Amino acid sequence: MIEEIIRYCEDIQKLHRQYKSDFGRYETEIAYQYAVNLCLIQIGEAAGKLIHKDHIVKEHPEIEWRNIYGLRNRITHGYGSIDLQITFEISIHDIPKLQKDCEQILKVNCLGNFSEKQFDDLSMEFKK
Repeated sequence: MIEEIIRYCEDIQKLHRQYKSDFGRYETEIAYQYAVNLCLIQIGEAAGKLIHKDHIVKEHPEIEWRNIYGLRNRITHGYGSIDLQITFEISIHDIPKLQKDCEQILKVNCLGNFSEKQFDDLSMEFKK
């Protein structure tokens, strides 16, 4: 799930580079708007799966997992209307931080998988 969140964060940032992070274009170009919102929905979907069955959420309360899932619900179901300014701002300001946080989680968890083995720091050979 974490890898999935990272991938969608990267996709959002690519879209912003492609459209020059222009809110006017986000507001008027439906392809830009829908693509970013779909990524936000997918990020929320992955966060929802983590909330229900993963230790990562408990270990990383600094990430607002429930709010991420809540945004997914808001975009998906509409609940009246979606404030494009808010989704744009989240995608510009919060997504890069979420990506960095998730990359750190992944890095720590991947390193944790090797915790039973000892490595020589320089040669990366197994110590005996």
